Amino acid sequence: AKKLDILKRIYYTLAGSYVGQVLAIAQDKLTTYFSKATVKVAGETLAYFQIGPRISKEPQYFRREQYDDAASNVVAKSNAKQLFILKQEIKLLKDLGFSSYIDYFSKSKKLDYGKFVTVVSKTLKDTDKIWSQAIARVSQEVLGRPFKKLRSCHMVYLRSLTMYDNFYPEKLVVATFKKWTDDIGLSLLLARIEID
Repeated sequence: AKKLDILKRIYYTLAGSYVGQVLAIAQDKLTTYFSKATVKVAGETLAYFQIGPRISKEPQYFRREQYDDAASNVVAKSNAKQLFILKQEIKLLKDLGFSSYIDYFSKSKKLDYGKFVTVVSKTLKDTDKIWSQAIARVSQEVLGRPFKKLRSCHMVYLRSLTMYDNFYPEKLVVATFKKWTDDIGLSLLLARIEID
């Protein structure tokens, strides 16, 4: 059984390397595009990779949206390239005998995505009402606006605020994380992960 497991890991590594090699040129062009992309916001020229950190620290509501608009334009221009790479990856994985993208990653990562979806769906259902009430209050208090009308860039900003850390005490977060990893079958990996 151990030798079979080793052979499977070697096979999945080779399959992943093959797919990566075939797609390397297209993936490199996409990575180069993002690394060279620049945007202009309020007269300032920024590299694409600077936008996320700017949004997370920007106190002005409308400026965060300006940064987000600029980033969205960069991403929109890459959509066709990203779709091409994804379609090619799926085709290559099917050529190797996998039924889908998820089939390959389920087998190679030893993760039951069906179980993962079940656990995440239950977590969402169990916490949705609490989350909705809490974020509605936070949105009004911090941003002065209803949560339902917020763009996602404002969540990046809210998550960067340390004033809300006390809502997530370390003991509770770590215990919740450990239970979650048990529920989806990743508990064996915890020995390799240091939680800080």
